[in-house]
Amino acid sequence: MSPDRFAPYAELAAFLLPALGSDSSDGSHDLTHIHRVWRNAATIAATEPAADTELLLAAVLLHDCVSVEKSSPLRSRASRLSAEKAREIVAPLGWDAGRIDGLAHAIATHSFSAGL
Repeated sequence: MSPDRFAPYAELAAFLLPALGSDSSDGSHDLTHIHRVWRNAATIAATEPAADTELLLAAVLLHDCVSVEKSSPLRSRASRLSAEKAREIVAPLGWDAGRIDGLAHAIATHSFSAGL
């Protein structure tokens, strides 16, 4: 999927997309899913004046960066595992600790099964 589909944050998308690996066999978590979530998130962000849309895109792109099988005993921790990995992935961007915490929070709490 072209990073251009995530305009105006194509450069950020180009940096983050390779971190997702190449496992797109799960139709519910493939790149089409990510783009659909991005379109929805961008629509919501447009109505929220205080939204950090760049951070939101990073959360969208990385919310499933750790793949956990549905039958795994770790399934309820999948979003927290993705949040921790996302911290490592965005480290080269030079974001401050508060922004990285916000990213991790958005990812960890997006999942209903996490119970957060």
